[in-house]
Amino acid sequence: QARFNLNALIHPDAARRQQARQTFERLLELLALDPVIALELADWVEGATVARPGSAGNSVYAAFQPPYRLAGVALAHPSELRWLRSMTPEAYARLAALVTTLPDPDTRININTTSAPVLAALMPELSLEEAERVLADGPWRELRGFLNHPIVQRQPIPDLQLQRQITTTSRDYLAQARVTLDGVERDYFGLIQLGATGYDFRWFSQGVP
Repeated sequence: QARFNLNALIHPDAARRQQARQTFERLLELLALDPVIALELADWVEGATVARPGSAGNSVYAAFQPPYRLAGVALAHPSELRWLRSMTPEAYARLAALVTTLPDPDTRININTTSAPVLAALMPELSLEEAERVLADGPWRELRGFLNHPIVQRQPIPDLQLQRQITTTSRDYLAQARVTLDGVERDYFGLIQLGATGYDFRWFSQGVP
């Protein structure tokens, strides 16, 4: 939960969807990447009938070789970003370590494990340098200590709005296992969610985290 959840862009609440898209746009800008990627992703997961201005719709992807269509569903893995028109290999390499695709669009960012770019993306007036200074003063056992940090206090964002986006704990974890068989190494990854009934494996993959 240290990363921005791309599936927040299809939150059932329209205001939360808009907020998530703005956060993603801010993250892209902090990484010096094209903000149109956020528009294309929003259209991709929504399966938009009419693409947003500047974005890409089905007519664009149908002209690719091989042709394909907008997904219209939540992302199962961050690597699906590579289907977007504006997502270059270089852009994906810079973004991949900062995003995730958790199934719950309400998943909050863990301020004790997140990075400066993700934290700065949550607060539009927060610079990368300020985000690094805030994180260096952690970890926090309670949100109140984080919210009372002098730098956070200066941010023009309501506490209640910020509290909906952050937490001090995690319930989603990425587990990795490396198996060597006949001298060949294979990496296996699983998304584990800690719930009331124990550990729930959300997905499992080989070779790709």
